[in-house]
Amino acid sequence: MPIPLPARLGWWPAALLALLLLQSGCAPIQPITPAESPLAATPTPENSVTTTEQFTSPNGEWIATSTLQTPRPGDEYYQRFVVEKVDGSIQYSLLDGYAPFGLGYTVMKPKSWSQDGTRLYYGNVPHPDGCALFLDASDLYELDLATGESRGILPPDSAWTLSVSPDSKRVAYHARNQDEKSLYVLDMASYDYTMLDVAPILGDSDQLGEIVWSPDNNHVAFVVAHQPCMGGWAAATSIYTVNIQEMSLTPHLQRDERPLIPAAWPTPDELILAIWDADTWSKGQAFILNLTDNSVTPAE
Repeated sequence: MPIPLPARLGWWPAALLALLLLQSGCAPIQPITPAESPLAATPTPENSVTTTEQFTSPNGEWIATSTLQTPRPGDEYYQRFVVEKVDGSIQYSLLDGYAPFGLGYTVMKPKSWSQDGTRLYYGNVPHPDGCALFLDASDLYELDLATGESRGILPPDSAWTLSVSPDSKRVAYHARNQDEKSLYVLDMASYDYTMLDVAPILGDSDQLGEIVWSPDNNHVAFVVAHQPCMGGWAAATSIYTVNIQEMSLTPHLQRDERPLIPAAWPTPDELILAIWDADTWSKGQAFILNLTDNSVTPAE
């Protein structure tokens, strides 16, 4: 089975990619080797702000560090993305360079670590101007922690939001550009895929996001935010689950005004929800959604 359109387009020739990224206004930075870094001896501007985030693997053996420095002279920003063993024996520098601001910027960050501790999944997180609630990665790469080699899974500008399954075999993503009314589930080894048309549940301005996998890898949950950025973060949210085997959609909450979003799926029948705090841009009070009777109770 061929790859869905956002992924099937393959790795672009340089000229075409540059043109498309200019059109998108928020160009993802691609991994480069340290030897190619144009900032090896560039001094830090006095008025710049540096933000550093660290992500530790579940086994505690690896740390991924994402560093963003903005602004730089000439309306540019600098980023460094390094993955290294805690004991310092191995270090992979996946990105060390700067890029121009478009209609926003991108930051390379981890998406998830494989359960067996051998791989890291990462991508470019867009920060565009305008209203976009769910932007956790627009592309996806897999880093082999034993060799330091990366392979592309989803090319630039493939997704608005995505999530790798707990067993690291599939990625579910809400496609962008010409397939924005589609939810894809892609096998990351074979590139076979299934697709669900989500147009019937998305209004003109609604946004889909916060994709969460079930512990058995057979279902995903997501939220639809209604009337986003119209006097608030969103007027209401709806919660859905999808049976991956059948690609069938089940509604659970409709237009809840709290608004609630999926946060975790710890057991087959219970989905953890959280109230999105627009003031702090973080998840607040937690609730438990019973997927059998759709009851919602505060989490203890």
